[in-house]
Amino acid sequence: MVAFIGRRIAGAIPTLLLMSFIAFGIVRLIPGDPAAVIAGPTATPAEVERVRSRLGLDQPFHQQLVAWYGNALRGDLGNSILLGRSVVRAIGERLPVTLSLAALAMAWTALFGIAAGVMASVRALSWVDQTVLAVCLLGVSLPNFGLALLLIEFFGVDLGWLPTGGYVAFSENPIGWARSLILPSIALALPQIAIVARTTRASMLEVLRQDYIRTARAKGLSRAVVIGRHALKNAMVAVLTVLGVSMAILISGSVVIESVFSLPGLGRLLATSILTRDYPVIQGGLLLVAAGLVALNLAIDLVYMAVDPRLRP
Repeated sequence: MVAFIGRRIAGAIPTLLLMSFIAFGIVRLIPGDPAAVIAGPTATPAEVERVRSRLGLDQPFHQQLVAWYGNALRGDLGNSILLGRSVVRAIGERLPVTLSLAALAMAWTALFGIAAGVMASVRALSWVDQTVLAVCLLGVSLPNFGLALLLIEFFGVDLGWLPTGGYVAFSENPIGWARSLILPSIALALPQIAIVARTTRASMLEVLRQDYIRTARAKGLSRAVVIGRHALKNAMVAVLTVLGVSMAILISGSVVIESVFSLPGLGRLLATSILTRDYPVIQGGLLLVAAGLVALNLAIDLVYMAVDPRLRP
């Protein structure tokens, strides 16, 4: 197991290098000059050039890339042009918000997606199955921002049950933290709940046709034991794959949801940085997201092996 983890980590290094190279190159294709943005609209060409020299943007691309790699290896991702402080500190301040949002949305996705898929599979072709499929179709059809606006209008404005925006830290008020994340996490999770439910249903239907399920039923095992211990466990390999993809989508989709609900998270920081040409924050944020996705893939592989011993090296 340790050797497997070591090989995966070693294999992830080229991926991170490639992702960081792509991120470093893409941000320089964004129209606009960050030096001109920082200097202001009334700056003279000489003032803009001084700002460009101070930021190192006047150096050749390869020199900027090598310098950034060297600093990144030391844990220095540079300083934010917009915020005037280190990128590590700026990301660290906003990362808990995004992780809280993604974790709560993932909890909704796993809980309701798997439950709905199991109910639909054990009552295949019934009204329960048709209802779940209809709701799933609706869930994947609605865009996140549209669903977010509907939730804000109904639960926030009309009923006044939940706040329509803002964020409360867990350390300050746990109840306020939960209230501030319920609507955005549901808006973020509902499309993924639909996808997980459909995948769970399809995987369960395939497993329920297997001979060992009929044997378990012939032994007189209860329906709950057959479904939970035998069928669902063997169907989870396919479901875990979708859950891993869903987690990646939830993290990336937080950009829109954080903007709609005014959450001070990493996604909103990246969106603002792109608009203001804040190169260091964009590069550092994309590198962090890439590293998180690599770690997520490794975690999913470990869960695979825990669920299905046949996949163990």
